[in-house]
Amino acid sequence: MAEQQGGYQLGRRHRPLDDWSLRLWGDIAPGAQKPTFFYIDFRYGLNEEYRDIELGVNFRKQGKEGKIKAFPSQSIFYAICDLIKKMSENPDRYPSGFARVFDNMTQMVAGRRVDTPVSDVKVVVGMDDEGIWIALAKKGHDNIKCRFSAPMSWVLRNAQGQPLTAKEVSIEMAYSVATQWRNYVEHVLKTQYMGDDKLDAAKAKKKADAFSGSRGGGQGGGQGGNGGWGGNNNGGGQQSQPAAATADTWTVPGGGNAGGGYDEDIPF
Repeated sequence: MAEQQGGYQLGRRHRPLDDWSLRLWGDIAPGAQKPTFFYIDFRYGLNEEYRDIELGVNFRKQGKEGKIKAFPSQSIFYAICDLIKKMSENPDRYPSGFARVFDNMTQMVAGRRVDTPVSDVKVVVGMDDEGIWIALAKKGHDNIKCRFSAPMSWVLRNAQGQPLTAKEVSIEMAYSVATQWRNYVEHVLKTQYMGDDKLDAAKAKKKADAFSGSRGGGQGGGQGGNGGWGGNNNGGGQQSQPAAATADTWTVPGGGNAGGGYDEDIPF
């Protein structure tokens, strides 16, 4: 049976990854009214079995520019989680401005096959003066960092009772969140993995849900459930009301072995 989260119809049973404490928050996107959030879901689901990890950024506005989705392989997803944990364990090794880009290349552009692979969507993990962040980058979409922070109503303090800075909170929380992401996804893939024999039926259901207006998955919750924004702001930059989107930039050095139509400059 479908359940609601924060008054929003998910289109399926509630899962631990739907918890607001496991979603990351970013600035309010241009044209939106509420903060951007990053979520983890599965691309296909049928009868409590799932297939293909889905990473998404919901800008909470209408139109095709309202969301970005990426579908990493298991190994890429685990690499992303492990990188976040390493950054949390050894933050001094990752100075402000560090970024790692997981670039998903494609030869299909506007429904046509091209000879040279081009970037489809990038999963970017970085460090700046406010701590560890993750974002999805895709041409024609907003570029917003989503950050690791303490759950609503929790304040992390030092021994003197002073709230930690946003960067300190990020470093403390990133390891926990990335560990929960990996552990839960790994559990689902071990115990509820959808075989090829059911994939066509799951794809048909997803298509039917799209036509019927069912949101489902991590796309849900976009219009409710985070009523604590504002009014419950904690010290040290924890869970504060996001400001307008910024236009800071960083450049990926060189470009490595990405090949094809890799974009070296990614605005964030």
